[in-house]
Amino acid sequence: FPTKPQASSTDILIKKLNVVNWGYKLNLNIMNKYIIKREIPNASEIPREKLDEIGNASESVLTEMRSEGKQIEQEVSYVAGNNVFCVYNADSEETIKEHANRAGVPANEITLVPNILRHNNSKG
Repeated sequence: FPTKPQASSTDILIKKLNVVNWGYKLNLNIMNKYIIKREIPNASEIPREKLDEIGNASESVLTEMRSEGKQIEQEVSYVAGNNVFCVYNADSEETIKEHANRAGVPANEITLVPNILRHNNSKG
């Protein structure tokens, strides 16, 4: 017997979206990607233990915000010179600002990432 072809993720998404058209509520957790620049003097000289402490405090605030129904998560942070660059997923820039305020960390620049270019795809 011939096998049924596997549905792609696009096909599945389209089928889920069609459910909305039939009167059912579908909860899609759509978040945007942001890069946050935090200006912190001598950030690259902060000891690892202190960076971990700051990161854990930030994660506690993220957990609180998610328990309140807010859409926000942190992917990774890069410490370079006098800055920390963080990559977040969130539903809005306002949510990013709220996190920074509650965590007591700066968010000097918040940039929406509309596209991602993947590199080194040819490496095996």
